[in-house]
Amino acid sequence: MADTEHFVRDDVRAFLDMLEAMGGQGVEEVGAEEGRTQMKTLGALAEAPARDLAVVKDLTCTGPAGDIPLRFYDAKENREAGPCVVFIHGGGFVIGDVEVYNSLCTEIA
Repeated sequence: MADTEHFVRDDVRAFLDMLEAMGGQGVEEVGAEEGRTQMKTLGALAEAPARDLAVVKDLTCTGPAGDIPLRFYDAKENREAGPCVVFIHGGGFVIGDVEVYNSLCTEIA
């Protein structure tokens, strides 16, 4: 492999090749609503089942245009206060949502 080539696992390469073969328009070409539908469909194809955790709690944070959905994950039922990881998905707060990233976040937790 040349120094400029990126390593991509074989299973990921197969998935990327499948997406390319499917063709279609990118999110930037179809708009936000269709982009959300595409993201959820893609997630259903590629996502592993969410891991069971002791705590999965839906919350909201008040934002300038209304409530922002949040989800709190913890592998332990009880713990002392300490640091946390905040996962803010890409997509400019337009395409993805807490459901699309649920499985990934259970793995991070």
